[in-house]
Amino acid sequence: MKKAIILFIIISFTFHKLKAQESPNGFSLNRLEIGIEGGPDLAFQVGGYASVFQNAPLISFSTGCDGQYNFTHKFSINTGILFEQKGNYSNTPVTDNRGAPIGEAIIDRNLYDYLVLPILARYSFTETSIFFIEGGPYFGFLLNHTDYLSIEGNGMPSLTVNNYTRQDNRFDVGASLGLGIGKQMAGRFRIEIEVRGNTGITAIIPPTQVFSTGVYNESIGFLLGLRYKL
Repeated sequence: MKKAIILFIIISFTFHKLKAQESPNGFSLNRLEIGIEGGPDLAFQVGGYASVFQNAPLISFSTGCDGQYNFTHKFSINTGILFEQKGNYSNTPVTDNRGAPIGEAIIDRNLYDYLVLPILARYSFTETSIFFIEGGPYFGFLLNHTDYLSIEGNGMPSLTVNNYTRQDNRFDVGASLGLGIGKQMAGRFRIEIEVRGNTGITAIIPPTQVFSTGVYNESIGFLLGLRYKL
């Protein structure tokens, strides 16, 4: 019985030290944080067919939950699970045999839905973490790829939907770099705003006989996050 009580006291003390630590300047350090984040993205693709047909970024989104472990007041590791939509967009006017527009356009929206695991090292410029920078690798798994091809204009609109999930590389590995600002709220809550760029390093569509390079994902995310300090 005495051993159980002593073990309980040791575990409680260790967990308390893990959760919070005070800096020389008097700022309390909470080791663990959990939260949610999400917001709009600008997604586009480079290489292969995307370099020829894509002419505008795709407006998409990402959302999910994350967790952070603070080694010190300035250095931490941030990770989580995000649902992120990537892809490309094109809007091409239809012309006659003389090259004159006929009032119609071919609109193509390729939507790639991913589950993404980022592992980001974060550095905060002050102990209160007002401004921060973070970067590291991300690992994505393709859930679905659907292409929406439509013709719009003078005539009756038409829509063709195709699913290419099984034809793509299911894994998207790349690097992320973000800049952000945070604000401590009442109690243990904290709000953050971040701009994060993502660059793929694995081709989601391999090179073909027509295109000598593969297709790679890129995106810029505008994230709003809410954190809770444990």
